[in-house]
Amino acid sequence: MAIQHAVLTLLARGPSGHLLRELRNLDGLRRGADDPVVRLLLSAAGRHVEADLAFVDDAEAALLADGGATLAGLATEATARSVAERIAEQVRTASSVG
Repeated sequence: MAIQHAVLTLLARGPSGHLLRELRNLDGLRRGADDPVVRLLLSAAGRHVEADLAFVDDAEAALLADGGATLAGLATEATARSVAERIAEQVRTASSVG
């Protein structure tokens, strides 16, 4: 369930643009670095961003393969859980006040 929410959040935020900017920034820093260790660390960071981009692509392909029905179902479940959690919190708050 938490993984579903994380994937929905990722897709909703449209992270590809942000990740591509991050990758470009890391590449610029790597090319400008004088220290070979710093270049290696920045290269490793870039590989992590590339892996994140690949995951987002995989998630979009898997969740949109059926025209978005799976994604819509997950979104409905997440919304229902969110509403239930907010109601439960309000009940807890009211119980502690009274």
